[in-house]
Amino acid sequence: MASNSPDYPVGRLVVGRTGWQDYAVASASAPMRATADLEGFIVLDHLNRAPEVLAQLAEWMAQHKLTAPETVVEGFEQLPVAINMVFDGQNTGKLVVKL
Repeated sequence: MASNSPDYPVGRLVVGRTGWQDYAVASASAPMRATADLEGFIVLDHLNRAPEVLAQLAEWMAQHKLTAPETVVEGFEQLPVAINMVFDGQNTGKLVVKL
């Protein structure tokens, strides 16, 4: 890293499942102010279970245990407003323009 850089290398970050990449923060004290945990799984590692998962999700949807949120905007004239909602993050789930 260049000596005139304002960033300070403070650790390593997992990239994929096979490599590491340096990461940096703008302030050396930033790690003391905040921490984060990242957890998850790689969907493609479990693709063989897709039929099972889709069946379970469909069952929960039918039983109303799982709902798909949506935002409904009334009227074709509101289409520009609806488009802006997407870019401004003002909609939840699917955005529907009801004609």
